[in-house]
Amino acid sequence: MASLRQVTARHPPHDQRVADLIGQLTMDCDEFTSLWKRHPVRTCTSGVKHLHHPSTGPLDLTSEALTLTSAAGQRVITCTVEAASAAERALRVLEDLNGPCAE
Repeated sequence: MASLRQVTARHPPHDQRVADLIGQLTMDCDEFTSLWKRHPVRTCTSGVKHLHHPSTGPLDLTSEALTLTSAAGQRVITCTVEAASAAERALRVLEDLNGPCAE
């Protein structure tokens, strides 16, 4: 949430796409609204992403964000899982369901 706040702060107040996104999320999700009202603003460079996939359940991914100096405002975010963890097993199940991402 803090990272989304930071990204929206970079856009002009009249950027309708950003305003529409925040408006829709606020109307559709009480949890988003509660978090948005806290007003945290910071760059998130690392942490754990807690996701829930409908086929495999919860996934805890360790993330690292790399800022690209040659592309203003762009970052590359990598996610990894612990070896032999429930998240790794879940990702293998998803790979079997969808096929490999890259050969």
